Order: sequence, then structure tokens, then C-alpha cells
Amino acid sequence: AYNEFNTTFQDYLTATAGQQFDPPITFRMEPLNFLTLFSSADQATVDFIYLNPSAYSCVESEYEAHSLASQVSRRNINGAVYHLKKFGGVIATLANRTDIQTIYDLKDKRIAAASISGLGSGQMQFKQMVDNGMNYLQDPEQLVFTSNQGLVVQGLLSG
Repeated sequence: AYNEFNTTFQDYLTATAGQQFDPPITFRMEPLNFLTLFSSADQATVDFIYLNPSAYSCVESEYEAHSLASQVSRRNINGAVYHLKKFGGVIATLANRTDIQTIYDLKDKRIAAASISGLGSGQMQFKQMVDNGMNYLQDPEQLVFTSNQGLVVQGLLSG
């Protein structure tokens, strides 16, 4: 997220909103993970937080945060622009794992997610398990929370 949004949150806000103050202020983007997000909100070490809807609902109820804006996402793929209206996640496995073909095959397997509060790397997948009569805490052999989506992918690739 830092590389994708730093220009918006640091450069743009400093050049526009920051100039409305006397003296002008600067904005600095601070990458947070699922662990530091809540401690930073609790200790009031951040002024603005950009996060997914699931984490926002936690911060809103716990720390009385208020939404200033919502994101509308779009992707340009080979010249075609897609306006994304839904939030989702994926369940991925290595192509050579022929023993995992359906969601039911996750039973007795090791599963990783960024966080239980992660909407795209946790809750969306858990909902699919529950919707299919599974228990995301009891059915896997092990459920690991990494606090980082990149670590989930690294774990998958390393086996």
C-alpha cells in the first residue's frame, strides 16, 4: 500500500491541504500492519488512517474514528478500465496441490491469513468456509495469522 498510495497521501496532501495551514504542514505516510494499526490508534500517534472497511469498523467503534472519504477503485487492464464495486479476497494454493480442489479440501490443511480482522485476507475466505458448512477455526489442521499479506504469499510459495 505504501508504494501505491504514498504519492496521494504524502505528496498530494502536503501540496494541497498542507498549504491551508499557517505555517504550512507536511503529511508523512507511515506503513502500519494489523498489530501496529490498533496500537497507533490507541496511542494517537497518527492523525489519519487509510484502511479496509473491516479494520475501519473496529477503529470506529473502539476509538470513535470518523470516515472522511471512501475509495472508489478502478483498474486499467490492457486499456480497458474496470470500476470495482465489490471487495473480495482469494483462496490460493500451489498448482501442484491436486489434493486441494474445492473449499472442502481445506479441512485438515494448514491455512494462513494476514489477520482475523483482515477483510481481504481472512474474513472473506472465512465467510466462504462458513457458508459451506465449515468452521474456519476447527476444520483446518492449523490457522496462522501473519499480520502481513506478503508473508501469506511467501508461506504459500515456500510450502
